Amino acid sequence: MKWRIPFFRGRSSATEKAFVHIGPHKTGTTHIQHVLLNAGDRIHYPEPECKGPGHAYLAGQMIHPETALDKKNVLIESIRRKKSPKFGIPHVFSAERFTECAFIPHAVKQFAELSEFIHSELIITHRPIQQLAYSILQERVKHGIIQDFREREIVWDNVFRHGWYSEQFLDRAVGMAGWRKVHIVMVDGRQPHFLTDAFSRILGVPLSPTTVPDHQNARLPYMQMLFLLALHQEEPGLDKHIQIERSRKQFEALAKADPVLAGTPYPPIPEKPSKFIEALESSMCRRMDELEAEGIVTIHRPSAF
Repeated sequence: MKWRIPFFRGRSSATEKAFVHIGPHKTGTTHIQHVLLNAGDRIHYPEPECKGPGHAYLAGQMIHPETALDKKNVLIESIRRKKSPKFGIPHVFSAERFTECAFIPHAVKQFAELSEFIHSELIITHRPIQQLAYSILQERVKHGIIQDFREREIVWDNVFRHGWYSEQFLDRAVGMAGWRKVHIVMVDGRQPHFLTDAFSRILGVPLSPTTVPDHQNARLPYMQMLFLLALHQEEPGLDKHIQIERSRKQFEALAKADPVLAGTPYPPIPEKPSKFIEALESSMCRRMDELEAEGIVTIHRPSAF
């Protein structure tokens, strides 16, 4: 293992289990979060306190500890506050922003404390990076990251700069706490039920596929993304959901006035960033195979892989 923290080696003997799903973005996270949110009393999935079905608020408290209640471990406190009378059901946390925690020492410490407190397992979802390029770009624009564009030219070097789709992230995530087990679920859009089935096996409870609201996962048309980019430039800091809704209305108006312009496709990825993306995916897959061979992770693959 290339990277491990030197403390909290997960010595808890508790019979209950906690599972932490850390994403990253655009790997089926919204879909599985809706599944978990609708699992009823089969699992303890703390109710999200902000827009969206995941635990972005918990991740935010871990990243910015000054906002946490009494600066306590927010994951452990969520388990302690559990109101369900059922004992032994798994505690499940899921947030794309947990990916950031792998690079922040005080957030890593909270994961390590969780592993000390209760049997804890990590779940990483992975989707071929070549399939994610435009979705990742879109996600960044949704959050007001406008540096990815120079006028209408996409600056692809910026898109993958944070490394959440890199071998380094994989090593840090796997090694950042005393996880009893680490699972990597390979996502395939052609087999939509596989993700739910994989989580059912990992959690040890039956989960049912659910319908995700269309607006949650739909890729923005290219022209709508340009409208959204302009709105972020005009009113930086405004709530992203308001900006997205405004861009949607602008795009609908354009589609009525000029359907051809509204149908402008995303530009192709140039050769240099395309080769970089291929190399990034190759490096990730090689490292996952190494970790699996060493018995450090369990990889859940659909039949197509």
